[in-house]
Amino acid sequence: MNHIKSAIVYLLMAVLAGCAKTEVEMFGDIHGVVTNSISGEPLRNVNVSLLPGGKSTVTGSDGGFEYLKLTPGQYTMQIQSEGFVSDSKTVSVEPNVVVRCDVSMTPNVGKLSVNASLLEFGASGGSHSFIIANNGSGSLNWQISYQCEWITSLSSSSGQIPAGRTSTVTVHVDPSKAKEDRESATLLITSDGGNATVNVTVTKGRKDEPGDDTPTQPSTIANGLYVYFPFEGNTRNTTGTDLNAVAINNPEYEDGSIDGSASIKFNRTRNSYLNIPEGLIDRKTFSISFWIRGVADGHIFHVENQYGDPTFCLIVTNGKLAFVVSPYSTITAYSHGNIADNQWHLVTLTSTCDNGLFYYTSTKLYLDGEYMDIVMETTYLNDYYGYGIRFVMGGGIGTGIPGISMNIDNLRVYNTRELSVDEVRQIYRAEGGQ
Repeated sequence: MNHIKSAIVYLLMAVLAGCAKTEVEMFGDIHGVVTNSISGEPLRNVNVSLLPGGKSTVTGSDGGFEYLKLTPGQYTMQIQSEGFVSDSKTVSVEPNVVVRCDVSMTPNVGKLSVNASLLEFGASGGSHSFIIANNGSGSLNWQISYQCEWITSLSSSSGQIPAGRTSTVTVHVDPSKAKEDRESATLLITSDGGNATVNVTVTKGRKDEPGDDTPTQPSTIANGLYVYFPFEGNTRNTTGTDLNAVAINNPEYEDGSIDGSASIKFNRTRNSYLNIPEGLIDRKTFSISFWIRGVADGHIFHVENQYGDPTFCLIVTNGKLAFVVSPYSTITAYSHGNIADNQWHLVTLTSTCDNGLFYYTSTKLYLDGEYMDIVMETTYLNDYYGYGIRFVMGGGIGTGIPGISMNIDNLRVYNTRELSVDEVRQIYRAEGGQ
């Protein structure tokens, strides 16, 4: 009998041992380390959560974390830490296997962009402005330093800009403090997202206040000019390139433009418009300038790409100009004064695109020779730059955005560069602006 009892005891022990081994094999573990993708240093106190299940843990001083005894299956691991771009990973857990899952987190950093490299002042001095933009994913801390007696003040010499926002800096000068007839100085802009410089010049012998007798410099305005349509009873381009416009649905020509010449008039009812067989402004850097009268809500111009999408679109909404590159972006209106007053106004847009992982576009609006506002836009596809097949001015876009009964004159496109503040003012004064 004792032999039978002993056999039963040994059999039960063997069964229990087998069960314990099976239980261990039913689970798996996850081990990992979180590091800074730039410096490679381990990151502590990073929140690492696991779904499904809702488990959460934080990394230690060595950046390490672990999840033990997990039921086999697919998990989503979410990694979050202040000052870094959040990340997520899919992890497969298998029985009796330790899964290694290391993560590199990208810091939220700003990226410096400046819209001007040169500010020129004449004998009257005064002030000019430039824009500092943050095209990064985190805040941008910046400051400006310079050594110059005739730069009397800056509206701001340091600051912090949130991601996707801008800050305007106004420079004030006093030419009487310059020792030579022409002097230059450099503004050094340093930031945690890059550095830049803006050169400032002052020329005592040059008068630059509005209404003076300084002659216009056509060579400056013509620098980089790709097409110019004066609309003197026709739609010919006068720059010498064989790229003319085609008038559709009988737009008319009227005398009495801002410069005393003729202008072209579009009719909303007839849906009249101009078709130019090229994208013109589907570039990463461009400027477009034209005079307009008769502003109302509706479509002014757009570029049609190879897919038939309206891109690089300028419209009027609630009395305000609005520009957007991608038809899938949210349209943001500019801030400016009243232009629906049936008076002539010079509209100038200058735009640059800084592309990396995404495409960051900054488009500035000048109205009657003065800077008004800037619109920042982020696009994720390169289906817009260089893909335009026609430029359309006037008419409507489908049934959603109607045309405008408006007059347009002196359409200029610079498809390789941004016009400077002084050049925009020069065009305005040269063509009759007061």
